[in-house]
Amino acid sequence: MSKYEIDIGQIIRLAGGLENLLRNMGLDSEDKILSKLYEVVEICGQDINLDEVVFKDDTSKLFSLLYVIDHPDLARRAGISSITYKGKVYSFSKCYNFDDFSIYEANNSIILKYEVENKGESKIKKTLITYIDKSEIIQEPIEKKTFYYIRACPFSTGSGMVETTIDGIHDILSSQSKRFFSNYPERIHEILRAIRNIIVSISDEKIKTIGLAFLNGEFKETFEPGNYFFSEDYHYWKDMILGYSDPLSKLEREYYVIRLSKFTADHNLLVIGAFFGSLLIHDLKPNITPILFIYGDSNVGKTAISSLLSFVEVPQSTTTVHQLLQFISGFRCGLAHIDEKNVWENQIIQELKRAATNYGRISRSSKNLHYLANMIIVSTSNPTPKFKTRGLEDLKGLIRRSIFLEVSREKDRLENISYVFNSLEIDKEKLIRALIEELKEFDIKEIKEIYNQMKEFGEKFALIFTGIKIWEKICEKYEINLSINYKELWKRLIRSEKEVLKVKDDNIVDIIKGKILEDMVGIARKISNTEIDYDNLPSNKEIVKATLDMRKYAVIEMDGKKYIVFTPHGWKNMSEDLGLPSLDTIKDISNYLKSIDVKFEVKRTSIFGKNGRWIIISLEENDCEFDIKNKIIEIIKNAETPLSAYEISEQLNVDIEEIEEILEEMKKLGDVVEVKPGKYFI
Repeated sequence: MSKYEIDIGQIIRLAGGLENLLRNMGLDSEDKILSKLYEVVEICGQDINLDEVVFKDDTSKLFSLLYVIDHPDLARRAGISSITYKGKVYSFSKCYNFDDFSIYEANNSIILKYEVENKGESKIKKTLITYIDKSEIIQEPIEKKTFYYIRACPFSTGSGMVETTIDGIHDILSSQSKRFFSNYPERIHEILRAIRNIIVSISDEKIKTIGLAFLNGEFKETFEPGNYFFSEDYHYWKDMILGYSDPLSKLEREYYVIRLSKFTADHNLLVIGAFFGSLLIHDLKPNITPILFIYGDSNVGKTAISSLLSFVEVPQSTTTVHQLLQFISGFRCGLAHIDEKNVWENQIIQELKRAATNYGRISRSSKNLHYLANMIIVSTSNPTPKFKTRGLEDLKGLIRRSIFLEVSREKDRLENISYVFNSLEIDKEKLIRALIEELKEFDIKEIKEIYNQMKEFGEKFALIFTGIKIWEKICEKYEINLSINYKELWKRLIRSEKEVLKVKDDNIVDIIKGKILEDMVGIARKISNTEIDYDNLPSNKEIVKATLDMRKYAVIEMDGKKYIVFTPHGWKNMSEDLGLPSLDTIKDISNYLKSIDVKFEVKRTSIFGKNGRWIIISLEENDCEFDIKNKIIEIIKNAETPLSAYEISEQLNVDIEEIEEILEEMKKLGDVVEVKPGKYFI
């Protein structure tokens, strides 16, 4: 029995695990644990018997020894050969002796040695367990994890090299050894531990990243522990960044810096700041890695610098996280640019929100493939982006993690700059190399000081503002004075942010309508035995009555027009799901609807036999498309010549596809005439 009378297992459980216990004792790094182990070796030698030795003066030595039982590489570094604990011997040499057999390593082969009886004589027999072709201890600095990567050949019939992690040891055992070990089911865990320890003892220690990452002033190489998916662009940029050996000359770097410095508009600075910030994600470990949305007037260069400094161009048709990862997987830094994605689906929104508080990290696993990326997403579009969030509070969560900038021709258009852009576009790779080489000249302490200063503007601005400051310092080196007013830039971003929230308020009627119709569909399925006409739910008296009974709200049709109706109780039922303010009285609800310009009336009446005081919202009066139709008619009336959908969309700042759909409908109704292909008049 162990000399330790205390329940060590219970102490470890109460502390939340051995690593937590050591951390609480101040042993929060392997170096600190090693220093404890050196002390133990000095006292006890290389073979330590915890059943005989008691560390009353310092229990941290005991727990450090228990820790290295599962970390043999650390034990070997401390010079420990074996630890005996509760009658079991944990050996850290390359030979493990069991009662009837032994396992040892010779020339990268792991061998099983045992005795067999043959005609009364004992004979020594050896069986190859596995041949280790490659074994690496991978320190993954970004996620602060250790991987054990093995490439081995078990020499089983029909099998070749097997690639696995240390947890997949069973896959690399030869069929002969598996049969032998099946005779010792109660000891299989000890056997596998011994094989694991031998593999670890012959492993080379490497520092790598899963993908392409900038860390401590250098790009790290690729590590593939298993089946990781790397996007098409990833392979190109990995070869481009890691493949060149000769740095650009100072003159070349100056050329690219001077040319890029011509782009001084706020949106240009944000994208350049995002580029540098995206490379520093793992060194700075920001609390928020923001998503950047730039939108507004066309022909101001929103897309130009974003596409110039991005590693990846993501199609606007991307609607799922899996599709997004198809383009960005493998990149552990850098910008991904999405142009003209005007509507953002809920699945991507939720993933981007999670990524923003996790160093931009997005990951998925499917069909035995792992997808992984850490990037800053930059979105550019003409209309204000729309977000299919779960409600107002959900949108606010996205806004807290995003930076928005609305651009205008008056403020942001740069004249006579296209020739500069064209010259940079031709040399995009060299431009990015020049910026990377400039960044490498900064000391990480200086960068962290800048980052801490920029936190005064808020966590979500700190990373990109740090990147802008780095860019400003690079320009100063070449005697270019950018004179950036960070406070004014910050104020402008806050104004844009408020406008985005207002857009969501403008769409609140559509959100309420969608929620109510969804509930009506659910109720219809429960109460109706006949086929349901979902398009005409608001005119189905049975379903409307049931919805009013159960939820105190409904979408109804009266006199050929559709309305949303609800009581204060109904508002409460839907407000929690939609993230709307929790309001109790008709007066409070009325004040809120007035504040966001929703047209409504409060009326004491009977609706489908239900008497009460109702809040009634006309869907026609609050129909955004209805308003756009009126604006289109007004624009065409005031025009002297027929207008195209593009010309109308430019004046209304509405997506051209939406304008084309509305024009097609108006043409059918006779509201407008297509006098010639693509030209409309009244």
